[in-house]
Amino acid sequence: MHVLLLSQIFPPETGSAAAKMEEMAHFLRGQGHRVSVVSQVPCYPAGVVYPGYEGAWFRQEFRDGLRISRTWSYASPERRRLRPRLLNYLSFMATALAGILAGPRPDIIVVYSPPLFLGLTATLAGKIWRCPFVFWVNDLWLRAARAYGFLPPGSLYGLGSLYERFIYRQAGRIFVYSQEMLEEVVADGGRREKIECHPLWIDTEVFHPDPVGASQVREQYGWGDRFVVLYGGNIGLAQGLEVLLEAARRLRDHAEIHFVLVGSGIEQERLVQMACEQGLTNVEFIGHQPKEKVGAFFSAGEVLFAHLKAAPHRVGTVPEKILAYMACGRPVLLAVQEGAAADIIRSYDCGQVVPPDNPEELAQAILSLYGNRQQLHQMGLKGRQATETYFASPKVLQAMTASLTDLARGSYPGDYGT
Repeated sequence: MHVLLLSQIFPPETGSAAAKMEEMAHFLRGQGHRVSVVSQVPCYPAGVVYPGYEGAWFRQEFRDGLRISRTWSYASPERRRLRPRLLNYLSFMATALAGILAGPRPDIIVVYSPPLFLGLTATLAGKIWRCPFVFWVNDLWLRAARAYGFLPPGSLYGLGSLYERFIYRQAGRIFVYSQEMLEEVVADGGRREKIECHPLWIDTEVFHPDPVGASQVREQYGWGDRFVVLYGGNIGLAQGLEVLLEAARRLRDHAEIHFVLVGSGIEQERLVQMACEQGLTNVEFIGHQPKEKVGAFFSAGEVLFAHLKAAPHRVGTVPEKILAYMACGRPVLLAVQEGAAADIIRSYDCGQVVPPDNPEELAQAILSLYGNRQQLHQMGLKGRQATETYFASPKVLQAMTASLTDLARGSYPGDYGT
């Protein structure tokens, strides 16, 4: 089976989409399938084209048995503004189709969404190549754009909703990762009978308890015996990490509690300035780390923090980082509204859940965990066990691959909405 993976970002770019698509690609290759990838010329997350790709419109690479086609997209560092973002998405939607048609015919296309626009690229490519596509929904992108003010209510949002419904109808199957998200997709026009729920996965060999690496990290950064509350990952709008800085301000007199943010993103500069203006000497920023070092950093924290701003479209969202935290055997402190992510932490008793956007309750939870450190080890063990049993990548990816194979073997019916 020849599988084509269509994703706007792919390594060397960072982020959940890039990591997941690369892991899926290598798993499929390991199962004996041929894999092609179509992605943009690398420019995420800063909106600046990576060194070595300047001026590139189309480039093909062959790496680790993968055929990777990279096509031009509009790149701009002004990612907070709607126009540059739309130009980035729309330009890649067009050039990606050319990239797909420049390669061999696939048996099936897997589209990572967001962005939603790539659904049209896959629809056109599928009709030309007469092959089905799977639309893998990792975020309710249209609802998110409305919640964050990028797409205000009105006729434009209405057109977006019609487009979303069209893409759901054209897809051969729709993958989601939580039951709550499944229900939202049904409400937005997806047919229940072709939606499959496959949980997020985590590579438990890459992310694992690393006491030696943790000791080295703590020594390198001089944390000593301090109680480290650590965040790792993208520092963006959705993460709302100002709540962690506000909690740190409330706990600034507790010198034994130290806050660490590991990663990068469009909000990093603002948060660094915020910490400096408030004199938060108990907050430390450490830049993006390569994947092979992340486990050591996660293992070095007493508690690992994640936060999602409250929004209706986030009820079914599960931040991938909480699985990485669990796989590293550390307790999770999760500030999120009730929904799929909170259910995971409570179901496996691997951390504590507090309401989002509430620095006072977050600060109290940190004090509570600090005062009951004996329970942290057991929380960490339970999280690790849960990832090995339910979220390990081979288990989840095998089920997804079986579904892809089943769909690819069927005859191409044209319009899946009929």
